[in-house]
Amino acid sequence: MLWLSLSPSALAATKAIRAGKVIDLAGKVIVNAVILVDGDRITSVGTAAPPAGAEVLDLSRFTLIPGLIDLHTHMTYFWDPASGMRPLNQPRRPAA
Repeated sequence: MLWLSLSPSALAATKAIRAGKVIDLAGKVIVNAVILVDGDRITSVGTAAPPAGAEVLDLSRFTLIPGLIDLHTHMTYFWDPASGMRPLNQPRRPAA
């Protein structure tokens, strides 16, 4: 059996994520952004250089939009488990 043990200091190490752009919740675009993460928390988003010794993840080719989660649904599907009807074997119906 292999046990992997990380010291608390390894978990809390500062990480910096470079992004080509970050779009914040207000719609503001931050170009050449640096996101600082301490442990499991984002501590800052800005354009300052990463601190010395921080592990840097280069995502500068990408635009980041924090907080997006796939929360969509297909409202035209009818699902009645008692009848055995499942969404994938239903005929198409208009959204109206």
